[in-house]
Amino acid sequence: MKKAHLFFLAFIVIILLSACGLQEIDKKGPFRVIILSDIPLRFDSDFDPYILEKLAQEEEELEDDFDVRVDLFPISHEKLTIEILTKEVDVFIVDESLKHILLDPYGLHPLDRLKEKLPSELYKEYIMTDEESGESHLYAIPLKNDSRLLQDLGIEIPSSLIAVVTSHSTYKERGIQLLEQLK
Repeated sequence: MKKAHLFFLAFIVIILLSACGLQEIDKKGPFRVIILSDIPLRFDSDFDPYILEKLAQEEEELEDDFDVRVDLFPISHEKLTIEILTKEVDVFIVDESLKHILLDPYGLHPLDRLKEKLPSELYKEYIMTDEESGESHLYAIPLKNDSRLLQDLGIEIPSSLIAVVTSHSTYKERGIQLLEQLK
């Protein structure tokens, strides 16, 4: 009888382990960019191919299944807060008026390598100290009307944007490459 219970238990464990192995979860998902700004919503459909093109300039070949999803919204404190809490966004590009919500070293990935490519007066206010390590890092870059992003799209907006890469992104390196292309 003990052998039957042991056999049954082993059988159940094997079934459970094999069932768990059948489910493959795509942990990466699409490369998500959220834009909260005064950019007119009619430009929404222009962003996915534009961002994909910018990323392709940095890499020789993107994976066939690599997907970009860009969502354009009007300036909204509530929308930004919700998107931060969901932790599903790789890059935020937001109106400068939202920086008090977005700029927190805990949720952002350092962009220190971009310091070499920007004049210090542009990024000084976006250097913050990480409370855990005590080190100072650049966490955002400004995108003004003379930035490549706004120039390429032929858009002029009343206030500057700031761009960040989130710390929970699975595409941190691509996020930094994108910001390098957009500055």
